[in-house]
Amino acid sequence: MTMLINARVLVRDRSSARQGEDVIFLVTNFVATAQQAQGTCPESAAVLDAVCSEDADCPMGNPVARGNGIKTGKCVMFNTTHSTCEIYGWCPVENSTLPRKPLLAEAENFTLFIKNTVHFTKFNFSKCNTLQTNDPTYFKTCLYDSFFSPFCPVFRVRDMVEAAGETFGDLALLGGSIGVRIEWDCDLDQPAARCQPQYSFSLQDRNYNFRTASYYWDSQRQLHRNLLKLYGIRFDISVHGQVPSPLQTLRARSRLLCHCTLLLSAAASPTAPCWHRCSSPCVLILVPFVAVTAALCWTALALRPRGAAQMIPSDPRGSGERATVLCDLVLLYLDAKAEFYWKEKFEEAKPPKCKTEAAA
Repeated sequence: MTMLINARVLVRDRSSARQGEDVIFLVTNFVATAQQAQGTCPESAAVLDAVCSEDADCPMGNPVARGNGIKTGKCVMFNTTHSTCEIYGWCPVENSTLPRKPLLAEAENFTLFIKNTVHFTKFNFSKCNTLQTNDPTYFKTCLYDSFFSPFCPVFRVRDMVEAAGETFGDLALLGGSIGVRIEWDCDLDQPAARCQPQYSFSLQDRNYNFRTASYYWDSQRQLHRNLLKLYGIRFDISVHGQVPSPLQTLRARSRLLCHCTLLLSAAASPTAPCWHRCSSPCVLILVPFVAVTAALCWTALALRPRGAAQMIPSDPRGSGERATVLCDLVLLYLDAKAEFYWKEKFEEAKPPKCKTEAAA
């Protein structure tokens, strides 16, 4: 954006990459234009709207489309082969020659320390992705490895870029954006040590850059600036977490329990095809006992709030009935084969056939 106010060109030359808790920008390359001052100079030959052959091609006062200033009405020589419109603006015009290799190639060995804490407030549970240690040198020497150092949140830039499927040299030249996803998938019925984050990296965009400038006054009280076009890698960090809901856990456990109970009951039935393999009389006592015991244990675990003391039912018969009712509800209304179980459990009552006596 270029504007002319009081014989001074105002341009939008100051911008910056977003920096915060979830965004990090790393400079890997730049193009510098030093000691610019307000004045007149030829526009760049790379700007199509500035290419000219005579003064009539440069109407005075018109801004150069995608250029660096305001046309003065003159067509001047830019170099030995090209003529461009003279402009009033920051001169000399911005340097557009990009280095063949990234100037900050050693940035691939930089490291990022990503500290994240997840909170599941509903379950009064929180977990940090860092190792709880008293060694002050641990985080200064460790590097993240999913197998050897899963609790070290120190990531080397080159490793992150390669994990996203790119090479640092290619991405660092023109910049890009990489997404860092931290996934917390925790089963709160398991020990807290098993709740570990999973990291994944993906390329979101290429060619990431912005401009910034620093201003100063010279000894003649003339305003100057140094313009920088910065290229770099932007890391966008997102955190996702989930825990199985009590209803999902209850359904899964109850369905598994009910299927196991049916299999055990079928094995203990004298009419089962495999009964000749289970000829021991103790099976009739052992199998129902195991089924009821499993029902009591799984029901208690499914319904027990996190952090509450594990309680033993005072009335096993009542708990067994509750487990049976729970299994019936799951199989009759939630299971995919509910229709089959419904037919096996209930017998449809039909009215008796009545004989109509003939009238005398």
